[in-house]
Amino acid sequence: MTEDILSAVEVRLNKGGVAVLEDVSFSLVAGHIHAIIGPNGAGKTSLLRLIGLLDRLDQGQVIFGGRAVSPDCPDSLAVRRQMAMIHQSPMMFNSSVYHNVSIGLKFRRTPRAEMDRKVNRAFDFVSLSGFGPRAARTLSGGEAQRVALARAIAVEPLVLLADEPTANLDPRNTLVIEDLIRRLNRERQVSVVMVTHDLGQAERLAHEVTFIAHGRVVETGSTDQVMNFPRHDLTRTFLNRGLVL
Repeated sequence: MTEDILSAVEVRLNKGGVAVLEDVSFSLVAGHIHAIIGPNGAGKTSLLRLIGLLDRLDQGQVIFGGRAVSPDCPDSLAVRRQMAMIHQSPMMFNSSVYHNVSIGLKFRRTPRAEMDRKVNRAFDFVSLSGFGPRAARTLSGGEAQRVALARAIAVEPLVLLADEPTANLDPRNTLVIEDLIRRLNRERQVSVVMVTHDLGQAERLAHEVTFIAHGRVVETGSTDQVMNFPRHDLTRTFLNRGLVL
């Protein structure tokens, strides 16, 4: 029987007096990849930040590992350290690739020998062995995204949060990152929540899909059901490349 590792229960978020998310519920099954799709401004990234405990909600709950958590709970840092996040434009420190990949382990005060082992294992996973001494800001876009993914892999998270991880990449590098996310899920059982505008990507990678519009969940279910047999007119309009107003 599958269990949810991470969920949001009727969460609300307001910014500047404007409702960004209204009564949104979401569940990530342990060991699955879950794609969040929807138009610009729908609240997809806001939901990702809430479940990653990066922002405070106005109402509702975030549940991780079977208990309610928040940025203010006593062990919020320990909870956040079980998750890792990558973005569409990876932040690179003005230092070596090794430093960029090892930074999370340094904050955890990981012993040097163990840190080297985990960093090198992450380099191997993303096919960047030998890149450690290179200047991170000289990398190509595809290489930088692989470094960002290696940085996430090195801390061995239970959950990976990915916000449009291939939006700025060419088709070849997009497939590389997709394959790495798929392998991370299959080989290391990392659960993944991925925001994407690429509907084909959602179909290729995700076990479940949630469609959000106007700050609300319109439809959620298996990838096949949502993408091929949507129940809601708004979902059908979006999937047919129509405008969601």
